[in-house]
Amino acid sequence: MEAIVGEWVLEENENFDGMLKELGVNAIERAIAVRLTTYAEIRKKTDDEYELKTVTGPVRKTRQMKFGVEFEDDAPTGGKMSGSWKLENGRMVGTFFFNKDKRKMTIERYNEDDKLIEIMTVGKESSKRTFKRKK
Repeated sequence: MEAIVGEWVLEENENFDGMLKELGVNAIERAIAVRLTTYAEIRKKTDDEYELKTVTGPVRKTRQMKFGVEFEDDAPTGGKMSGSWKLENGRMVGTFFFNKDKRKMTIERYNEDDKLIEIMTVGKESSKRTFKRKK
């Protein structure tokens, strides 16, 4: 987990549009979302508690998360979702369910070659987002 602590900037999106389409995001919003630069900061607070700050365009979010503790968060579709994070083989793995229709979304974050990799899956669609360390 320590390998993903730090400040990151989005470098590449793979199939982000497809994943957003699976979520029902309209074409105009998808076109904007895939072009926005995302900045992320992951900070360790305690052994099992982390803070995640993200900035995507004008939207800024700060979340406190503790492994194994369920919480509610804003969904990418504008509604709400509930779920929790766990640590699995050095990877941060989240399982979430949209409150509106109970669809499942998984998010996995890990370090590969000093890059933060984020895999998001909804239904049959997966997106891979690659972040480089902010200098």
